Amino acid sequence: MFELLVSFQYKNFNSFNSLTEVDKFDPNKEKEIIDNINQNIHALDIPKNYQEKEGLSLERVDEIKREAIYNSVQNQNNNMQLMASEAAGAFDTYYNHNTTTGNFTVQALVANRKYVQYTGSTIGNPKNASTLFSYKKIVDNYENTVIKQMESAHWSEVAGWVATLTSGALLLASFATGPVGWVAIFNAKTIAEMFAFFIGFTSTAYAIVQRTQLSKNAAELKSAAYNKIWGNSNWDTGTTAWSIVDGY
Repeated sequence: MFELLVSFQYKNFNSFNSLTEVDKFDPNKEKEIIDNINQNIHALDIPKNYQEKEGLSLERVDEIKREAIYNSVQNQNNNMQLMASEAAGAFDTYYNHNTTTGNFTVQALVANRKYVQYTGSTIGNPKNASTLFSYKKIVDNYENTVIKQMESAHWSEVAGWVATLTSGALLLASFATGPVGWVAIFNAKTIAEMFAFFIGFTSTAYAIVQRTQLSKNAAELKSAAYNKIWGNSNWDTGTTAWSIVDGY
């Protein structure tokens, strides 16, 4: 930085008339002042490798403002879309519901890795809304049981056990297959017997009494999901479509 020292003549402004007095500029001092300014500018430590940059025009500033506003609106819209979407499930038993449009897709195991899938809307349709509301609670509990409590993300045994149930493989002679069969076997056995039975479908490292009980809960919820959505009586057939799809 540099300082430019300029001396002023002192005047006594004690009266109103004195405020109108203005010193005339001395042209003889003009060159001296300019030379003084130039000397101080040259004395500044300005980098020699500086690059000149074009400044922002008012048009560009307005453009930047518009872009910032647009991006902010887009981010808000994206966040609203995320907030408007509800989904949960595990191993192809799930629901997906857009609470803004009302559109939904639900899916549940029928047998032998075949799943029934319904699509429709809840807007202006209390019957669909009621069925979907109940189904969501079942699937939320199913997801919590299989994913969180049974720790499927950390134990591959869970996926193997689920695959056995969904494949329709024989679990035990004289018992049904699938989740219904697992629950029936559980009810016919003591917890100690069921614990040993569960080890056979998972591993000694994974199976504990608590997880054995959770396997019954998960199987019951998987069956309940199917019972809740299967059949035209649960949906408004005029606005809902269904199909059978392959799944896990």
